Amino acid sequence: MQLIPYSLAGGAGVRLGLGFLLAKGRWGYGGSARWLTIPSEGVLDVLRIYILVVPLFLIASFVEFLAG
Repeated sequence: MQLIPYSLAGGAGVRLGLGFLLAKGRWGYGGSARWLTIPSEGVLDVLRIYILVVPLFLIASFVEFLAG
């Protein structure tokens, strides 16, 4: 059950890293505002994903605890 939140969190980090490294490229966040050289749109995307990921981790851990 923890595969889904791990995948979401990892994908969000990779996407934010690519947005930082390839800012002017095809996959970057183009001309968006930046927070400490990190695209603000990317940070907001990561926050939205983490709002979903944290409860999924809690649910998966709870199910694993009850199963063991």
